[in-house]
Amino acid sequence: MVKMKIEGVVLDLKSNLPIIVMKDEKQRILPISVGIFEAQAIAFALEGVRIPRPLTHDLMKNIIEKLNAKLVKVEITELKGNTYFARLTLKPRDQEEIKIDSRPSDAIAIALRLQAPIYAAEELLISREVVSTPIDENEVKKFKEMLEKLTPEEIWKHLKGKM
Repeated sequence: MVKMKIEGVVLDLKSNLPIIVMKDEKQRILPISVGIFEAQAIAFALEGVRIPRPLTHDLMKNIIEKLNAKLVKVEITELKGNTYFARLTLKPRDQEEIKIDSRPSDAIAIALRLQAPIYAAEELLISREVVSTPIDENEVKKFKEMLEKLTPEEIWKHLKGKM
């Protein structure tokens, strides 16, 4: 497993889907396509946005803390078909570590809130030379602007069109 850093949330202009971009110390990347709500939760954590009521990932953070448990790490373990798999490693007080299956987007959102390290299986990483177009600040800006402008009705309309 290789320690990863979240580079940001960008919008894939071809599919119009958000992508979480992670990078290791060798500049290899791991892009993971996620849903709009998960991307928003991750972007909020990256930007330090506080909202009046807890989102689902904030709730999970609160539960883990109230149980005096610790999120030891998040691991993105494999890719099957077009689906990434991840797991949370939790350490409840005075107990053995437990591993919990998770979607990578949820695991990342929780890890960011609890400041836990994120790891990925080395075979999932892509060398920067393989990426045909670099992810630039303009894409990040466009995605953030899109998130800010979306109304719940527009999100539902978009989701219904994908079903």
